[in-house]
Amino acid sequence: MLIYGDAMAIPDKFRDMTVLQKSFRICMFALIAMLIAVTAMSRIGFKNVSDFLPIFYFRRQDVWLAAILLFCWLKFASYKSAEGPKSFGSLSNFGEYRYAPALVAIALFIFCTAGHFLVLGGYHASRDEQMAVFDAIIFADGRLVWPIAEQWRSMAPALNQLFILPIGTHEAWVSAYLPVNAAVRAIFGFLGSQSFASPFFVAIGAVALWKIARILWPDRRDVAWLCLILYAGSGQVLVTGMTAYAMNGHLGLNMLWLWLFLLNRRRTDCAALIVGFLATGMHQPLFHPLFAAPILAILVLRRDWQRVAVYLLGYAVICLFWLYWPIAISNLAQTSATETGAGLDYLTRLTDAIGEISFGGVMLMLANIFRFVAWQHLLLIPLAMVGIHTVLKAKDRFATALAVSLILPIPVLLLLLPYQGHGFGYRYLHPVLGNAIILAGYAWKFMDPDDIWTKQTGQKLLVTTSAITFGLLVPLQLYFAHSFYAPWAAVDRAIAESKVDIALIDSTAAPFAADLVFNHPELSTKPLRLDARLLSAEDMIKVCGKGPSVLLVGADATSDIARYFGRALKSDADTKSSLGEFGPMQGCRTINAPEPLKQ
Repeated sequence: MLIYGDAMAIPDKFRDMTVLQKSFRICMFALIAMLIAVTAMSRIGFKNVSDFLPIFYFRRQDVWLAAILLFCWLKFASYKSAEGPKSFGSLSNFGEYRYAPALVAIALFIFCTAGHFLVLGGYHASRDEQMAVFDAIIFADGRLVWPIAEQWRSMAPALNQLFILPIGTHEAWVSAYLPVNAAVRAIFGFLGSQSFASPFFVAIGAVALWKIARILWPDRRDVAWLCLILYAGSGQVLVTGMTAYAMNGHLGLNMLWLWLFLLNRRRTDCAALIVGFLATGMHQPLFHPLFAAPILAILVLRRDWQRVAVYLLGYAVICLFWLYWPIAISNLAQTSATETGAGLDYLTRLTDAIGEISFGGVMLMLANIFRFVAWQHLLLIPLAMVGIHTVLKAKDRFATALAVSLILPIPVLLLLLPYQGHGFGYRYLHPVLGNAIILAGYAWKFMDPDDIWTKQTGQKLLVTTSAITFGLLVPLQLYFAHSFYAPWAAVDRAIAESKVDIALIDSTAAPFAADLVFNHPELSTKPLRLDARLLSAEDMIKVCGKGPSVLLVGADATSDIARYFGRALKSDADTKSSLGEFGPMQGCRTINAPEPLKQ
């Protein structure tokens, strides 16, 4: 077994908390600087900043969380070592029970599963989440794609084709994402509920993180427990674990991969490649290679050519397989002579996505990083900064690779996609969140478990920050998540319970109202949901030709969503007028909206 992380002496500066106090101050000033920069840039650069969801999150949620962080960091920066209690038990003796980490993982699984229904209302707000559910239904039926009935192909855009893989002339559909996240959800669907998948990945991440810490610091159980506390205290981990986002799988599998990599055995390297295959195919092929590449570079620096050859060959096969996947699926599914496949491969998508770094992109990335910081345990970012500073100064190759892996997605995504859309924290950094936690562990590692600092001020600080995190920050983050999902969940539930044949949804009635257009891939579930704005007059006549009952979901129904975003409220009269209700809709039996949809 190869233990990564060079043994380093405990710096004297840690004896009096000087370095950590400086980190609190640096984090505080950096957060204030980002607060000022994003506020100023959003006012100068954009007139309708609410159209950019990260800016809305920044104003509606993150500044309140940041206010708590700033107040606490200011207080902690003034701590004196003498303020610690005379006697405080060491984390080294905490959790000696063998199965304690597994119990923590089980608790996280239960918490995230319950939170999906109690906090998020059992709803999938973003299109990314919906596509995972959509594909899982297809895979559970034993298919790779689901054919679209011929009568609906001309109206496919109204069925919502966002993030749908283009196949022929809409002959079939499946999402444009890679399939692993959805496949895992399909498996858990057979076991009881798709909703178990994301909490499962959260639990896997917790166990793997513990195992990594025990490998890196076998004589420091307290560091392993610190890592678990920081992981469980991350609102980003907890709330994202309640969703269907693939980022849960990315984080869990990345930590599992890292554990297997650190074991440094032939069979665990093979297992790591299997995990790497799954992680790369989770939903986008970019995130796992960004995580793994800096770590694998260590093998080159150490001239471990045998392992270099194994991983190089393995990842060459993995990347080629997943890069070709969309083309293969599209060509396999089409039945017409229509040419498909052009522009579907990820290399072409990557080339098309590369752009110039813009003023707006920088602003959005700053807002993303601000949100990432605001959704973590109070102690994570200051400790991680100490860890990065220390390992760079000590030239620890493995820990430096973790730091590079943590930071690398920021410039890459700034160039490719600075807009993250929906999410809690910054979900494009979610796959490398474990890196930040391990780096925080490196900072804690330097604190001697028998030293008076660790027994007094250090552990008092951990207890205090954890109490504030779990007692104030996490409940506030859960409230923010609930208040964001609740308006959509209420409308979605009312549509599902309306017992009509068709629901015509005005996608412009409220922000992201188009996401309410989500159907079973077979189009068999009533009401069938259509985007009214994407139906032509001829399509509308086809829809209403047999006199179905139709529910118009317009401005009145979605007023709570518009109100949440602070948008001007409209009425259904605007929707009906713009859709020409008395023209092509005259063949439909339009019914009144059910009570939950009335405002």
